[in-house]
Amino acid sequence: MFEPNAVNVTARDLAAIEDGVWETEHAVEQHRLLLEAIRLRQGATAREYMRNIILSAANRHLWETLPEKYADLV
Repeated sequence: MFEPNAVNVTARDLAAIEDGVWETEHAVEQHRLLLEAIRLRQGATAREYMRNIILSAANRHLWETLPEKYADLV
């Protein structure tokens, strides 16, 4: 049975969940647009969507794990 007071959820936890949901929603929408462009055989548009998806993922993940000695480059 669900007990709302059984788990202590902080505002930070909720903010992290909201950020994750927003990122997921955005990613799903980007992939939907990509698949629609592929379905309609719009090669240039599909390439642009794929490029944006890859660059967004690379920027997000590469800089998260950047060593401290390179932090001044960000």
